[in-house]
Amino acid sequence: DPKNAKYGQFLNRQEVANMTSNLEATATISKYLAANGATLVKTTPHGEYITARAPIAQWEKLFSTTFYQFQQQHGDKNNLPVVDRALEYFLPAELVEHVSAVFNTVQLPPRAPAKKALKRKNNKAGLGKGAGSVTPALLNSYYDITSNTGSS
Repeated sequence: DPKNAKYGQFLNRQEVANMTSNLEATATISKYLAANGATLVKTTPHGEYITARAPIAQWEKLFSTTFYQFQQQHGDKNNLPVVDRALEYFLPAELVEHVSAVFNTVQLPPRAPAKKALKRKNNKAGLGKGAGSVTPALLNSYYDITSNTGSS
């Protein structure tokens, strides 16, 4: 509301952290992970994210789940990375009140779109006199532009 006296006044990162950080939760989760075979890699400055490493078998035990390997495929190519993901996971009772989400468990990476190859066509398709020339007709063809008539 532009008429509000606080309009345009924003909190900085530290002020937000002072209002929202939960040091008890960060400590509880960190202690639990360390006691259960995970190595703490990083905790963000205000404890909102904790990164830990452990063998897949350990995560399966901690989250009562099974991890499977997934790989996105493009046609006949299988050169994309394999990711380990579960179909579901369950938080231990002592962590339920402290954890909102466990990343890299059930979330698959976004699909990588197939790259459209720019193929050389005859001059009618828009290639100019020199190799590698780009013309409006070539761009129209490449990006499937049906109309690029401007207006004033």
